[in-house]
Amino acid sequence: MDAIKLTSFVEGKWPSIQSALEEYITIPNQSPMFDPEWSTNGYQEKVVSLFTSWVSDQKVDGLKCEVICDKGRTPVIFIEVASTGGPGTVLMYGHLLVFAL
Repeated sequence: MDAIKLTSFVEGKWPSIQSALEEYITIPNQSPMFDPEWSTNGYQEKVVSLFTSWVSDQKVDGLKCEVICDKGRTPVIFIEVASTGGPGTVLMYGHLLVFAL
């Protein structure tokens, strides 16, 4: 891996990442355990929209993004990127929630 090319790539992406993160932390989206109004206050939808819009803006070839919403459950964002011939599968898992302390 070329460290100089990688550093340049990350530095080029960082402004959009930072901007999205700054917007993200202003949304008081919490886990259903901490927010009884999670399904009606619109925070989940706002966070999902922010995240999926940012992903789409990256223009990754072969990327498909789907939001799965089951009644009574928080949404799941499923992203798939077509293989370019490289080895293996990568699974990333995370939460789009802010927990109250």
